[in-house]
Amino acid sequence: MGVSSASEDAQTGKGLIQKADTALYYSKKMGRDRLSNAIEVVPQEVSTKTAIHQLEGERVAGRRSQYSQVAKLFQNFGQGQSQFLIVEGGPGMGKSTFLETIYRKLASSKMIRQVKVNGQHQEAFRPYYLLTNILVTLLNQREDKGIGIFESVGPKDTSYLSHILPQLAGRGEPLPDETEGSRRESIFNTLLYFLPKTLDFRPLILLIDDLQFADEATLLLLQRMMLHRELKLFVCSTSTPIETLKSESQPIPLAQFHEANHQELDIHSIPLTPLTPSDIAEHLNEVFSQVRFPEHFEEELAKVTQGNPLFLSEIVRKLALDQKIQLSGQQRVVLPLEEGYLPKSLEEMVSQRVAALDEENRQLLYQAATFGEDVSLSLLTGSSKKMEAKVLEFVDQAASSPKDKPSRWLRSVKLWWSME
Repeated sequence: MGVSSASEDAQTGKGLIQKADTALYYSKKMGRDRLSNAIEVVPQEVSTKTAIHQLEGERVAGRRSQYSQVAKLFQNFGQGQSQFLIVEGGPGMGKSTFLETIYRKLASSKMIRQVKVNGQHQEAFRPYYLLTNILVTLLNQREDKGIGIFESVGPKDTSYLSHILPQLAGRGEPLPDETEGSRRESIFNTLLYFLPKTLDFRPLILLIDDLQFADEATLLLLQRMMLHRELKLFVCSTSTPIETLKSESQPIPLAQFHEANHQELDIHSIPLTPLTPSDIAEHLNEVFSQVRFPEHFEEELAKVTQGNPLFLSEIVRKLALDQKIQLSGQQRVVLPLEEGYLPKSLEEMVSQRVAALDEENRQLLYQAATFGEDVSLSLLTGSSKKMEAKVLEFVDQAASSPKDKPSRWLRSVKLWWSME
């Protein structure tokens, strides 16, 4: 067992769990069948575990100019101007981490409502799916879950809302025969009346990861929301580069939306560029406080990873797991690496980690990746017909990440599959 206590050992919930997990690791290392208190743990004995914890949830360095651009747009938003931002980057360039950092910085604001959702590839052609997720999140933020608002909506509007909120099906009145365009216009008008009520007429910040998977109907409504006078909206999103989407053989709704509306909506784009050697050095020092590198180590990492933050993060994780990063006094030291130690590509690294799993766990990993990045522990357990403890053990072994959402590892596996 491992035990930690608040607030002596940690100031946050996540930190408290990490301290207890480190104490558990210490118990195992010291022979098992024992209990360890976090305050008693010898740092040198758990340096690998603490290094892994320090890597989780870190902000990647080298993004100051991009954050500065976002800050300027928020200033405009604070002056009452709706804003639309797309942060563009290829696989592994840190789009999700960038958006999560913005989300955390805004979490303390009480005067602005904010919602964070993810685009989902498997849902991309289902009308309004992304808007449904946005509305459900907003309603769940309300103390009454929106019941008071629904009671003020007429039966006809309830029927239109049921196209976005299927839970309302059958509660309204039958709708007249309408053309598809006319019905969509009625749905939009109903939403533009309903949405400000869910916000208590406050400004709204929408943080949307993977906007390239947005459905066309949601994008069209976002355009109407941006132009609606009674609603102040900041859409802060991430996407595969728009030019890449335009070159796809099949039409992508976001590419078409951007082409038609980027001038009218003044859509801003911020590219996430590859990390430089100095960015990498800053990142490692930020994660580990103090770290001493072999000569030209930052340059070597920049060359191998091509400045890709996900690849860099996985290499540093490998260094920690292989005990190539060791604690020497108060300083972390990266040991000299043998020739050929560093993987040549991210897919090679993922392939190595998949190959290291036994057949049973490999099949479980493939199953998890099929469900997607946001697969829950209960869904994974139920679909695999394995005991929850067995699934937890697999996730801990495969991901070294939060046990209910191993999204980073699944994202790596999906990336590996696409490269294959």
